[in-house]
Amino acid sequence: TEAGVVWLSPFSVEGSVPTGYQADTTLAGARVRTEIRDVGAALSIYTAEFLEDTGSTDIQDLLVFGTSTEVGGASGNIAGNNNRLAPQNNTRIRGLVGADLTVDYFLTDIPFDSYNTDQVSIIRGPNATLYGLGSPAGIVNNSLKAPVFRDLNQVQIKVDNYGTYRGSFDVNREVINGRLALRLAGLHEYIDHRQNPAYERDRRLYFGGTYRHNWGGRSVGPLNVTMKYEDGSIDARQPNPIGPQDNLSLWTNFATNGSTK
Repeated sequence: TEAGVVWLSPFSVEGSVPTGYQADTTLAGARVRTEIRDVGAALSIYTAEFLEDTGSTDIQDLLVFGTSTEVGGASGNIAGNNNRLAPQNNTRIRGLVGADLTVDYFLTDIPFDSYNTDQVSIIRGPNATLYGLGSPAGIVNNSLKAPVFRDLNQVQIKVDNYGTYRGSFDVNREVINGRLALRLAGLHEYIDHRQNPAYERDRRLYFGGTYRHNWGGRSVGPLNVTMKYEDGSIDARQPNPIGPQDNLSLWTNFATNGSTK
């Protein structure tokens, strides 16, 4: 300009990608992306890095690290809750009943797995009912990995000395620069429990796509259309963590001695 050089104040644009164990935003409580500090609800958010560092692959592994959360089963921290047909429902939040399971805040009966999980949000207590989906105990929500506009490849293999093995992959490709991204992830896991003949075989395939349309010179942001699809099967004979119960001795002792001691 005629008055000389004009110096503008520097500014930066920051994204909302979780850093380490810390997440900045959530959809819980408001149905729109909101800063966690502005959400008046009791919630805990566990990022993909936390799941990886703790070796948590499903709800049974995660809830033993949670706040006011309990889970049943062979490796759980609560006894007496033994739904072997649907072990993902062996949960208890704040000492109440089991939490409702959601995928991207849609009710589901499918147990989540870390192979396609971006983060897990646990909304505890009656605030979850205000959201519109949760039981008085709360909600356990699984946010699926969304396609991103960069290329990435990830392969994981886990084995143990009991015959358990797990293999997963995650591939993302930016097919059209800044416009189309595709993501494919797969899982094959076999868990061989020490209690014969208990086992679990989990096979899944996940696909996602994101299309971004820019409006050119219009003063509005881009339009993103995202599609996610998952298919799989779980074949299992879950172990029984509750040992045999002897009710006969109680009856015979009472009949003989008039006491159950």
